[in-house]
Amino acid sequence: MKATVLLGWLTLFPALVQAGEIYGGIIEDGKPMGEGIEVKVVCPPAGGEISKIKTDAQGNYRLYVKTLGKCGVTVGSSEPATLSSYEEPVRYDLILEKGVLRKK
Repeated sequence: MKATVLLGWLTLFPALVQAGEIYGGIIEDGKPMGEGIEVKVVCPPAGGEISKIKTDAQGNYRLYVKTLGKCGVTVGSSEPATLSSYEEPVRYDLILEKGVLRKK
């Protein structure tokens, strides 16, 4: 019975099974990127779990990942950058310049 209840809660609230939260904003040409740009995180970077979301109207994003440690992040068709997922939420503000992504 307890296992069924726990499984039911995890189904209703999938964020509870996530290991880390990665969030921030994306800037291009000195201005926040607009809405609908895909942000994709792969943890660990090579062939791992993929999480993706689209930016909001202010260029902000918030992702929940299942794995802690180093991750690769891409914005749109950018080259990947490296960031890390921790147990506590972590903010990464990113700058996109000529297809190259870097941390602010």
